Amino acid sequence: MAKLGMRSIRLLGFAPLRDSAQLATSLANIPGPPLHLCHGAAVVAVAQDEPRKPLLRRDRKALLSGLQTVQRRLEVACQAGPFLPMDPSAACCPPHLVASLLASGEVALSAVLADYGRLHQWEIVLRWSPETVVAEHRAEIATAVREPGAPGLADAIAMVLRSERACREALLIAALVPAVVAFAPGGATGSDGEVSLTVLSSPDRETAIESALQALDAAKLGDASLDMRGPLPPVSFAAVRLVATDQSEISTAWSRLELPTRISRTGLHQTWRQRAAAAHPDRYEAGEQVARAAVMADLTAAYHVLRDLIGPGSDEEVVLSEVLRRAGPRLVVPPPELWVTRPLLEAALL
Repeated sequence: MAKLGMRSIRLLGFAPLRDSAQLATSLANIPGPPLHLCHGAAVVAVAQDEPRKPLLRRDRKALLSGLQTVQRRLEVACQAGPFLPMDPSAACCPPHLVASLLASGEVALSAVLADYGRLHQWEIVLRWSPETVVAEHRAEIATAVREPGAPGLADAIAMVLRSERACREALLIAALVPAVVAFAPGGATGSDGEVSLTVLSSPDRETAIESALQALDAAKLGDASLDMRGPLPPVSFAAVRLVATDQSEISTAWSRLELPTRISRTGLHQTWRQRAAAAHPDRYEAGEQVARAAVMADLTAAYHVLRDLIGPGSDEEVVLSEVLRRAGPRLVVPPPELWVTRPLLEAALL
């Protein structure tokens, strides 16, 4: 591994210290920017050099190459052992900060690694031909456009495609529910001819995912094809973010939420909900809704500034001066309650 210089580096993620030698061996032969391991007491941070000059958006080839290198290294890292990834959009910092970031976040990182470090993320993509769907529903579309007050031809086709996509999405989710730990927040993505789902699975259940996909009803899916991409560490579920908050942001957020002298994380959440509910645009006349939406957005932004700075325990109360001392760069791990979990999906499918 290369020595850390003064250039910017990209944090790729974290692994237990006991697995660092195996991880280094696994990553050593992957072409790309020089790699670095920063060792803490129980966790090792994995990083790579960033270009000295930021890549321009128009340099598409270089951008794609850089993203592919990061993805390949993440794929290898998660198969080498427990690994917790960084959010690629919030992962760059000066090299001299890595040790302090690791020291301050090591307890939380160790806990999340123990719970989720061995889980893998997969993207399941179902594709079909919209033209085939339209051809199969030609009579239905023709009947729809002849009815009084019926939509135009383009709208009728769009309705059929949306309906077909919703059916295929439901089939895909129902097939995957028994085999996965969680579905990524935000639900399925895709177009008229595609459904894409990001799922979390333990390595021993990945064969079960493949079997579930193979068992999908071919008669209902027609000419559809399936693609399973991965594995990756849980980037969409438990990615760590590098954030930096200055003291002025903290003070402004505290004032905007009109917080009392002392507040806990639970108290902060309750206060934000009360303030946001009072400012909700639906409570006001049409002429005031735009202004109230802006107020609500400001309250929510203030809540996000303070949420991760006010103690991890619901019973830990802090004063503003204590929170101000926590300003600066830090690592933030999102709570797993944000995930769309299998029990929730099972209830929705009943």
